Amino acid sequence: RPIEDWYRSLSNWPPKKMYASMRDRMQKANIPGFPSGRGKNTDEFAEWFCGHVDNVRNFVAQNPSHTLVEVDITDPTVGDYMAEAFGIKSSCWGHANANPV
Repeated sequence: RPIEDWYRSLSNWPPKKMYASMRDRMQKANIPGFPSGRGKNTDEFAEWFCGHVDNVRNFVAQNPSHTLVEVDITDPTVGDYMAEAFGIKSSCWGHANANPV
């Protein structure tokens, strides 16, 4: 998923403005590698996210009993990929919690 799309989703979820956005919550959460106050723009989120992905990939590489499945959720054939990888029906995959923005 393009990082810009992910950032836009974080910035606009939940769609009801009575709650803080996921982006705002993450900025205050003091997540490892993403201290409170970071995330003022797409670049700061992208830097953390790419580092997080690298950490997960390294962890899986160092722990061969684990299997990492990476999925491009924007690929229209992702349901087929998920069905093959997990033995589920491709129709089980869909877009839920779609942000109207």
